[in-house]
Amino acid sequence: MSVVVGLCQITLHLPGNRSLKGKRQVVKKLCDRVRHRFHVSIAEVADLDRHQRACVGLAVVGNETSFVHSVLDTILNAIDEMQLAPILDRQTEILHYDEQFAQDHPLVDQHADGWDFMSEWEDD
Repeated sequence: MSVVVGLCQITLHLPGNRSLKGKRQVVKKLCDRVRHRFHVSIAEVADLDRHQRACVGLAVVGNETSFVHSVLDTILNAIDEMQLAPILDRQTEILHYDEQFAQDHPLVDQHADGWDFMSEWEDD
């Protein structure tokens, strides 16, 4: 079993924006469209108090590196095509989790060995 996680941080420029309210509208529209079209996790992650710049993070999960790269590229192209805000910068990282990772990090596999994680949430 292999899990591939693609993380991408995108910095957007909002040159005509004059307020945080205007910025929130653009970021919300962008995030809603990407979330609806691609079914990925996406949120504003930095530069929260800068009205002409937005930093958005997104995550894609798959079982093949090529698939995750392809989805990230497709999302970035779609964001460009939306023409809501030009992309100033992007940083991408691909993480791989496989059986070796689970062996090296035993806490990851505790549920499979009978650990009852729900007991952690029960009230005393």
